Amino acid sequence: MAFRLNLAYAYAPKVSVKGFNSYGGGYNTKGKVSPGNNKIVVFAFEFSLTQKWVIANDVTQMWNEKTTFSGINGTKTDGTEASSTQKSSKRTTLAPALEYNFSPNLGFIAGPHFSVAGKNSTEFTDWILSVTYTF
Repeated sequence: MAFRLNLAYAYAPKVSVKGFNSYGGGYNTKGKVSPGNNKIVVFAFEFSLTQKWVIANDVTQMWNEKTTFSGINGTKTDGTEASSTQKSSKRTTLAPALEYNFSPNLGFIAGPHFSVAGKNSTEFTDWILSVTYTF
């Protein structure tokens, strides 16, 4: 049995934006966006069933602070006021997996990754397949 705990904090400095941008915006948008900082906690474990077979799971909790904007909002293509802000959000995800090791140097791990709870965040499900070779 192996456990892992990862703690992460991402600082997001202010950025100048103009027009359409990755934070939103529109025609004639000009100003400064303060993206919210992010906190992430990952708790993971692996349990070896045999020397070759392992089950694993990652539990992730993410918190994103709100994004603020100061300046001229501009307009969207439909003429309404553009926005470059986002509400704060949080999301909890699980990533259970099955791992098989062909040798001490070669293995694969596969499983789903999906959201189980959240606020102001997108629900999702995807699949992950990873092959690892160590030399």
